[in-house]
Amino acid sequence: MKKNRFFLVFLRLAAATATLFLVLSIISCQKSRNSTLSSRPDFASSSISAAVLWEHINQGDQFKRWPAWPDYEGLRPGQSPHGRFHRIYISQPLADALPVATNVAPPGSIIIKENYDPDRKVAGYTIMAKVAGYNPDAGDWFWAAYGPDGAVMAEGKPEMCISCHAASASDFVLLQRLDFGGGIGQ
Repeated sequence: MKKNRFFLVFLRLAAATATLFLVLSIISCQKSRNSTLSSRPDFASSSISAAVLWEHINQGDQFKRWPAWPDYEGLRPGQSPHGRFHRIYISQPLADALPVATNVAPPGSIIIKENYDPDRKVAGYTIMAKVAGYNPDAGDWFWAAYGPDGAVMAEGKPEMCISCHAASASDFVLLQRLDFGGGIGQ
């Protein structure tokens, strides 16, 4: 009788320990997933590249599972140079920060515009990644453009990207103000 009672207590204790371990593991994974890019050594301002960015969005994070820009889900009409249609994905650090009262995206923010041709086939990707210290004159955004297969078309500080996005009153973001104060556009 005592052996059975001891065994039941032992099983309950083991189950409680396993449950606690599982909960702590989930919390740890969630914190790790939500960490910003600037905490990764390969996303330092001195080592960021289009190849590193492409690997990041296509490996562990799988950007097609990221949130869409709020109130901008699905395939939408686009304009040059981004294609006839587009979808916009944002990284979890940016999604968690929105709306941003300061109207400045936090480091680790990534905005992916998946560009489509008139036949609604993927024509390429244009990406903005906020990397602390990368380019203060352009909001610390690292810019990259890729073909549909991930081939790098442009990266770094492309004048065409910066000059167009400089018209924004919201940290180089044209779609919508980061504080949602101005609605779609500027």
